[in-house]
Amino acid sequence: GMQALLTALLSETQCVRQEAEARLRELQGQRGFGAQATLATLDRQLPEPLRQLATVVLKNYVNEHWFSGSNHFVAPEVAPEEKAEIKRRLPLGLADPSSKIRTAVAVALAAIADFDWPTEWPSLLGDLIGCLHHNDYNLITGAMRCLGMLACGDNLTKETIPVVVEQLLPELLLVVTSPQADSTLKGRSVSIFFSCVQWGSLHQGKVTFPASLLEQWIGAMLCCLTSNDFSPAACGLKTTIFQTLTLLLTDFLRMIKPYLPGMIAQTWRCFHAVLPFYEQSVVYASTPAATEEETSDDGEVRGVLPYVSSVLDWLASLFNRRAHVRRLLVACGSLPDAVGDVVGYMQITAGQEEEWSADITTFIKSQLDLPFSHNVRVSAATALQSLVDADPRTVGACWAAFCAKLAQANALKDAGNPHWWKLREASLAGVSALATELVRRRTEIGADFAAVAASLLASDCAQSGNFFLAGRALRCASDLLSAACSEPGGVGAGAASSSFASQLATACAAGIQHAHPVVRAESCFALRSLASRIEPSAVAQCAPQVLTALMGIIKERDEEVVLLGLQTLIAVLEVPGCDFSPFAGDLTTCLLDVWNRNFSDPLMTCDILELFKCMLNAPSCVPCLKERLLPAVSSVLSTGSGAQAPAIAGKPQSEELVQFSVSLLTRLVRASPDLVDPVFAQCFTRVLDLLVRSEVGEVLEVSALCVREYLRRCGASVLAWGVPLQALLGVVERMLQPEDSSDTAAAAGAHIINSVMFSVQC
Repeated sequence: GMQALLTALLSETQCVRQEAEARLRELQGQRGFGAQATLATLDRQLPEPLRQLATVVLKNYVNEHWFSGSNHFVAPEVAPEEKAEIKRRLPLGLADPSSKIRTAVAVALAAIADFDWPTEWPSLLGDLIGCLHHNDYNLITGAMRCLGMLACGDNLTKETIPVVVEQLLPELLLVVTSPQADSTLKGRSVSIFFSCVQWGSLHQGKVTFPASLLEQWIGAMLCCLTSNDFSPAACGLKTTIFQTLTLLLTDFLRMIKPYLPGMIAQTWRCFHAVLPFYEQSVVYASTPAATEEETSDDGEVRGVLPYVSSVLDWLASLFNRRAHVRRLLVACGSLPDAVGDVVGYMQITAGQEEEWSADITTFIKSQLDLPFSHNVRVSAATALQSLVDADPRTVGACWAAFCAKLAQANALKDAGNPHWWKLREASLAGVSALATELVRRRTEIGADFAAVAASLLASDCAQSGNFFLAGRALRCASDLLSAACSEPGGVGAGAASSSFASQLATACAAGIQHAHPVVRAESCFALRSLASRIEPSAVAQCAPQVLTALMGIIKERDEEVVLLGLQTLIAVLEVPGCDFSPFAGDLTTCLLDVWNRNFSDPLMTCDILELFKCMLNAPSCVPCLKERLLPAVSSVLSTGSGAQAPAIAGKPQSEELVQFSVSLLTRLVRASPDLVDPVFAQCFTRVLDLLVRSEVGEVLEVSALCVREYLRRCGASVLAWGVPLQALLGVVERMLQPEDSSDTAAAAGAHIINSVMFSVQC
């Protein structure tokens, strides 16, 4: 029977499973199969894994056989009387003692509801609401799980949303306000309310919440925020509440305007009250158990960190409008105090400190992916930026807050608090985030940012024991100087003087040679930002130390570290007057080694090409580069790519390697004073051969550009290399074949035609 089939489906023996799957497909075409699967689901005598599997089988059966109009329909359709039996029996599983079975039953019921609710099963919503009034906790949680699936996604339509708002939301409000309901039940209730608000947001507000109902919901949610419970379930509830309030604020402002003062006052109290707990449990990790997270049955991660992020997202939405900021001032009394709390949330957590210290890759990624990251630190910085973007005049309050927090950090240091540096680092991170606006409004703020940056170099950058603080101080000074140099005339706050720029460039050079990887990374970020903005002489004077250190960095095996080193090298080599010719040979060898290790990485390939381009722009480096690069390029092009291609550095060639080599050859041809070296002629014939043999669009395109550059430099003299004009015209003929109809081939053909016409004219 069904039990034997389910047991066979879970068998570890492949042939047994395959036979069971074939038998399953056969039985699904017989009448009564769905009812049998339902009975197996509800049979508490069966082992739980079999019952779970029975529910999965039932759900799949519903998706394929329930409705003949479905895109996934497989005949035959379930008979009406069997549908009625399944819909009568299956809801009983919502009261099962096993939470896994309750969830599985809810999923199966939701699958049926996709087809039948509300037209073919109008009583479903009322039946589920009725379950909420029972004393059976299992039944209540099972029904709530099903309601969460019913009132979300595609089940919410312009026909069903009024029913949900009118019938379901008042009942869920009773759950949220009930002292007996736990945080999980309340959280699921608020999630359904959030789904309704979200539906209205996606459909341009086409949902109407009765004013009294909306007022009660807002009041109930704000009441939940007064709890000092920070368990995962309670944090999950509060997270959903803040997500709902944020959506109401951004998309239903007119509707909630009467309640906005109370909302801002209560959420501010919540924001302010949770900071001490966050610092103790997350930043200092003195109570690590309090930061434990759990994943709910819905797949939602619940804990302090997601909760605090949602609070900061709400605050960022408040900061987006001046009117909201004025209301916030009424609640908190002082904007610098509010910003000071935001800075508190920007502190490096104990987890980040441990992770970034152990793996520099995670630190670099955290800095590179800031616009796409979502953590408390990033959310806090986003809130600050939102405040200043909405009203640039608030930058003075931000500066006052930063100064107050820096003073507080010094007091903590004097008191012997080992975590003092985290608050100072967070304050400097805030200065970095708002550097442009701070420098722009330096006069009204009354701050001398030249002195601020200089003090950072003199004090924090010397903090060898606090690597994160030392790196942040260097980065902050760099951000202030970069902002000053970006001002009209480049005078900024006076920090862009040549002497200070030289000091900062020298500090960056020393930082790149530092023993700690975090300081090295921060120094690379700082110099990369500075190089194009300060006086070229400031970078040129420390170029030898920088180039030596960066060559060491790009020899490392970590991809993110190498990329950061390459991009910093580009910034340095692009500085006018930077004499890197003494390093051309070693740098070329180093870059070729990186190329051989990572030729399939498009980001590295692009950066290496850009570096060679920078070096070829220096006439003094061209002979050295030609001597070292041309043989390597010729070797790669000797047979091109494909199965017969030779190996370079022990690795088979690839289309990427060939494409890179041709692009590099094009730059060599363009930069070389003459093309008398016979290797140039050999490479030319091999590129022509590539244009005939290759079927890769990117290779065709770069090869066409290379030939174009050859002909631009040599004109008809290429014929003296033993390349007949017939060969050039043969390439054009090949490129114009009807079967080569891709856009890339067409573009390459156009390049060849132009090049040949140019050579004929010569």
